[in-house]
Amino acid sequence: MTCDDFRAPTGLLGTAMGWQGWPVVLAGTLLAWAAAAAMLIGSRAAGHPRGSMPMGPFLLGGAVLALALG
Repeated sequence: MTCDDFRAPTGLLGTAMGWQGWPVVLAGTLLAWAAAAAMLIGSRAAGHPRGSMPMGPFLLGGAVLALALG
């Protein structure tokens, strides 16, 4: 999976979140960071080696969830 896979939907979702207002933008961002932190903590607890983790899927999920809830 490359960066191009998330480029188009993320721009559209970012525009939609911005249209809804700053609280939705903040909620989408915080949801994404919380999900990424939970996944990273779970990964480390399971004994997986350290490495990089893509943030795009979490940002996409946070944006979708914020738009659905907001």
